[in-house]
Amino acid sequence: AVRDHLETVIEQIEGSSRILQAGVERLDGTDSRLIAVSINELIVDLVHMFTTQDAADFEFKTYLDETLPTIYIDDNYLRQALINLIKNAMECCEDGGIIRITTRGRIVINGRQHVTVQIQDNGPGIPDHQLETLFHPGPSSKEGRHAGIGLAIVKDLVEEMGGLVSFQRSEDGQSTFSIYLPAQ
Repeated sequence: AVRDHLETVIEQIEGSSRILQAGVERLDGTDSRLIAVSINELIVDLVHMFTTQDAADFEFKTYLDETLPTIYIDDNYLRQALINLIKNAMECCEDGGIIRITTRGRIVINGRQHVTVQIQDNGPGIPDHQLETLFHPGPSSKEGRHAGIGLAIVKDLVEEMGGLVSFQRSEDGQSTFSIYLPAQ
């Protein structure tokens, strides 16, 4: 278990380093790297990572569209955006909870094919007064040490990949964050 945890920490450090390097390359005028990514495989890896860490009180449910196409995207950006959203969902649930991750393809936005990843938690929901500034850096309403920049980072990363991010709250208060990424 300790070895798995250390491997996960090393992967996260390496991922953060690659994101910083990509930022430096963008400043130098170099494009970020685009590689073939199976979003479903990435999600399976991330769920495994979170379940082998201190997430024993959480139940992860995945609903993965088997027909989802492989997309060409910067996998470091996508990985970090998903990690931030999953962590956010976990932090919003008190004493554990259910995190649902859904993928779907064939979503048309402005005439272009997209794939979507939705992350939903069964926490208490986001207060109305925070909805306007949800994707902007600012104070967090969560307990503990939170800088309030996680969702702003998600928005920046997703937009850098040519995608969109949105938030929906169901009638029962459950929060769902959706990432839409171009499939072509």
